[in-house]
Amino acid sequence: MVKSLVTHHYRTATFPLASLPDFKRTAFEWAQSFSQTCYLDSNEYSADLHRSYECLIGADACETISLPATGNAFDRWKQFCETHPTWQFGYLSYDLKNEVEALQSAHPDRLGFPVLHFFVPVYVLEVFTDRVVIHSRRESPRAVWQLIRKSRQRPASEVPALPSLRARTPRQEYLQTVEAIRRHIVEGDLYEMNLCQEFYAEDCFLDPGDVFQQLNQLAQAPFAAFLKLHDRHLLCASPERFLKKEGD
Repeated sequence: MVKSLVTHHYRTATFPLASLPDFKRTAFEWAQSFSQTCYLDSNEYSADLHRSYECLIGADACETISLPATGNAFDRWKQFCETHPTWQFGYLSYDLKNEVEALQSAHPDRLGFPVLHFFVPVYVLEVFTDRVVIHSRRESPRAVWQLIRKSRQRPASEVPALPSLRARTPRQEYLQTVEAIRRHIVEGDLYEMNLCQEFYAEDCFLDPGDVFQQLNQLAQAPFAAFLKLHDRHLLCASPERFLKKEGD
């Protein structure tokens, strides 16, 4: 998720692109060198009438809001936005539903991501098919441009063999849940439901950046995303937009 209001404290310049694919690869390598970064890729999906960018990157963090648990999260984020009315990259987690409805989740959290996390980036790259607009709070945009161009594209490493994925929900329990949902649909209690379950593997050692690059090359999803939050990573190859809001 990206929130953009005004661009206080940024210096901005535009540079032409000779090769969009090459620039995106080098920009990704440069961006993931920071402890916090967010890389959003449209993969040249021209059928999306509401697309704003070919690629959008926020790198490094000068201000951060990170909430470990629910409880007035939206009010605290609103205060953060009022204090920092500028670019923000981050996410809202599913459990924030507990703050807008009378709901409560009791599922164990084995990953430890904050329920809400946004950062004000030091650098923002607005990438279009033929140019990139660089916003920088630190060195000049031209210096950033030169650093990105000098970034080496690492050859993709082979993804190591993974342990077998395991379902968190036992098979019989899952099937019983499916039958219960079918009964609710027949009785008219609901007409649609997304039943999700977690699959996981332990003791696997991966380079998240390499895995994302290979995933993105295979899927070429219009809403591909890579988020690095220190030692935690989110990789996304989504075919659909959840929500877009423009203006006030």
